[in-house]
Amino acid sequence: MNFLKHFWVGDTERRKAKKNGLMGADPPALYVLHYLGLKPWLCFRDYDCNWSLQSYRGFASDAAHATWWRVHDTLPENLRGFCLLLTKTKACLEHIRVPHSNICLPSPP
Repeated sequence: MNFLKHFWVGDTERRKAKKNGLMGADPPALYVLHYLGLKPWLCFRDYDCNWSLQSYRGFASDAAHATWWRVHDTLPENLRGFCLLLTKTKACLEHIRVPHSNICLPSPP
């Protein structure tokens, strides 16, 4: 199954939980996960940087972010270099970084 990583404004908590369950399943329940918003390979490993921008929070998913890093860790070492963050990107991420605990939203399921 192909799947878009997006949470619509009208999604119920049950629907959000189901989506997060699909995106974080191990073994995978999805063949393809289309990452919308800021891509996980352009974020720090510790959290989905979509949480940092109000207009991108509909794309934020800790489960999908963790899935990306699980896949990343299985890549051969010579391919992981393509996923390294540039210094400029790191600086931008530090600038917009919002600790998860400071976001005025209910915690994701």
